[in-house]
Amino acid sequence: MRKIIICLIISILFFGVSCKKNEDNKVPMEQIQIDGSHDFSIIFKDIIEKEKKDASRYKKGPFDE
Repeated sequence: MRKIIICLIISILFFGVSCKKNEDNKVPMEQIQIDGSHDFSIIFKDIIEKEKKDASRYKKGPFDE
């Protein structure tokens, strides 16, 4: 009887830990234009920022040769 209770408790704990909340996929209101089109700069904001960061990393200053 104790083994059944222990197995039941372990399985409840396992399912409680393994279940996680999912994030909601919501579109920001700034992304949608009046005519129904989408502003892709908001969608790909992270990628655009990374590309700008990479481009500025290798840019030479006025005193570099």
